[in-house]
Amino acid sequence: MVYDWGKGGWPGIKPDDIPHNIPLKQQIDVMAPKRPETVAFVANEPDVEERQQIVVRGDDSAGTIILEAYEDPSSEPVTVIEVEFPTI
Repeated sequence: MVYDWGKGGWPGIKPDDIPHNIPLKQQIDVMAPKRPETVAFVANEPDVEERQQIVVRGDDSAGTIILEAYEDPSSEPVTVIEVEFPTI
C-alpha cells in the first residue's frame, strides 16, 4: 500500500536491482515494502492515540480483509483497500 504520505518509506527496488546470487528469501526481504515507523497497525477501529495508522479488519460475510489508511483517526480514511479471500 502506497500513499502520498508514505512514499518516502517505500523505496522502488526492482528484482533486477538485486544480484542474482542473493538467496530468494533475502531478495524478497529487500524488495518488500516496509512500513514507515510513524505508521501504526491497529485492529478493527482507529486508535485515537495514533496519528498515521492502518486499520486492519475482516468482513466474514463478504470474505474480505479491509485495510483503511488514516492520516488522522478523527478524519475519514485516506485510502480503503478490500482484499477478497478465495473460498477453500
